[in-house]
Amino acid sequence: MADQSSAKDFFARARAKGSERNKASINGEEVKKELQEAIPSGFEAMGSMEHPGASPEGQCDDRWACMSSVVQTYKNFTGGWQWKGHPKIAKNVTLSTSNYIKYMLQSELGLARRKRERCYATMIHFVRLGTQLWKNDWHRYERPGIRIEVWAEIQLHAFTSAKVGEYLESTCRAGSGRGLHYRVVHAVLKRIEQDISFGVFQNEQGMREFAMQVVKDAKGMTFTPSKRPEHSLHEGLEPRPLFWSPILTHLAMFVGKRAFRDYDTMDNLLAIDPPEEEMFRLEWDRRIIDTPLYQRGDGAIDSARVFSRRNRDLGFRAGYARPPTIHDFRAEGLHLIDKLYSSTQRRQHGAHTSEDTYGDFYAPRNPGTDGQNSYLGDKPRTIVNDRFRAMTLSRNPELWQSLPAEKQHELENSPNFIAIEQELEKLSSEHKDDLVARDRRRRQLHTQKRKLVSAELRRCQKLQPRKPPSKLQKTEQIGHYRTQFTRARQLMP
Repeated sequence: MADQSSAKDFFARARAKGSERNKASINGEEVKKELQEAIPSGFEAMGSMEHPGASPEGQCDDRWACMSSVVQTYKNFTGGWQWKGHPKIAKNVTLSTSNYIKYMLQSELGLARRKRERCYATMIHFVRLGTQLWKNDWHRYERPGIRIEVWAEIQLHAFTSAKVGEYLESTCRAGSGRGLHYRVVHAVLKRIEQDISFGVFQNEQGMREFAMQVVKDAKGMTFTPSKRPEHSLHEGLEPRPLFWSPILTHLAMFVGKRAFRDYDTMDNLLAIDPPEEEMFRLEWDRRIIDTPLYQRGDGAIDSARVFSRRNRDLGFRAGYARPPTIHDFRAEGLHLIDKLYSSTQRRQHGAHTSEDTYGDFYAPRNPGTDGQNSYLGDKPRTIVNDRFRAMTLSRNPELWQSLPAEKQHELENSPNFIAIEQELEKLSSEHKDDLVARDRRRRQLHTQKRKLVSAELRRCQKLQPRKPPSKLQKTEQIGHYRTQFTRARQLMP
């Protein structure tokens, strides 16, 4: 028998398997990393930047981005420059430019040295969003199923501390179709892998309970899918409002799509008697292989951009001038996991490859300690720190959903608004041969009007006076949206 460790035998076996048949791809050319469709356009923009402070604008009405964001923009520029085929920028040049941003440009533009405060979407914010969506919401979605899907997406992200692009198609992965699917066919191994597992088991109280497990398509794990975190969701043992349960929301979606192979009604599912000490798996129907869980109307996977917009709009309707983001839910989830589990479990839960990630980017600057009572020898309290952490997101139950009459009048008499109205009137009276160009310009002007109204409304919302909410759960019903909905809901059975 030949020596398996022999180099000669190793190459002989390789030639026998056909290693000499196709060498066309081995041509001496440099092989670059493949980029998602959205990345090259970003590199193109970065590659044409002429000044480090010319591009970055602040968010949430800030004129400028903070200093670290400008530095990161310059780093993106250096990557785009090299990607376009230019020689790599010398290290001393990049260092000099970074120092210029930190010590000269920061002073010139007044760039903030600190990033925006980390916000934490605690349980109370989750409850307020759900209450708005299922009890007080006047918004009408394009189709009824969107309301269920939006809440299911919020639940899944909140309970698994996920980033917005790990279950939905992110802007960085545009066109890839990546996200959460029922089942995925492995292109190379020709086998089916489960993204979602659903089953029934007997819980601690001996009762039947549904549960599901999802695989998170985490950042940086494209070539190591075996390391992607898995998260379980369940019905829970404690009595909670129905809209808290992620199983109820997702089960409604599964039954509506007839996703189970052997069960097509709720009666059949509720009749399952699982064996003791193990989970009874429900198999997916073959029709939904490679089908995303969250879909658009055309069947393609839902995008993170659309979901983020819907979540933001829901936050405004719920009374948040600065609505909770999915990253705020992620920060709160990781904080709670860090308190309850080991650092290894926390890293796996958050899909972190470094122990420092949580401490550098997610941990509250208030460590949650009670130095006062510890010093005095009293029992440490947690409620004070928990309330301050929740206060990073503030809510006004009476938040204006439309401009008050006075503010609307002021806006309509502003120079920018009047100029748009005059141009619209001029377009209506003119008879142009190019109707397509006229209609395109008219749409642009109407978009500008909506942006002016939206910007003014957001400004007024932030300056709106606040007072403690009524303990009787009554509101003053400011605005026609709330007033009409409150009247109409009394007619519903």
